[in-house]
Amino acid sequence: MITQEQAAAIAFHTCGVPPNDPRRGWDLTEFEAGWLITEHAKTPRRVAVTRVIERESGRVMSFPPSVPPSLIMQDYEAVLRDGVGVPEER
Repeated sequence: MITQEQAAAIAFHTCGVPPNDPRRGWDLTEFEAGWLITEHAKTPRRVAVTRVIERESGRVMSFPPSVPPSLIMQDYEAVLRDGVGVPEER
């Protein structure tokens, strides 16, 4: 079981910057399956993906922009069953 502090450390490693970075910071939103990482920076060159740190394993999953974060947080298991999530390497 991953704690919020562990999730923050994983998010820092995944995003490569601290949460309060003025150009590329991020927030964590806790939900039943884990923590949603919301990155602040959105530039035309970067594709905005949604990432989730799973509560049970600490695995980081990426989802394409076509999958709304609200849907991920509402029914994470169904979104995974649809096959749109991809595990990230750590």
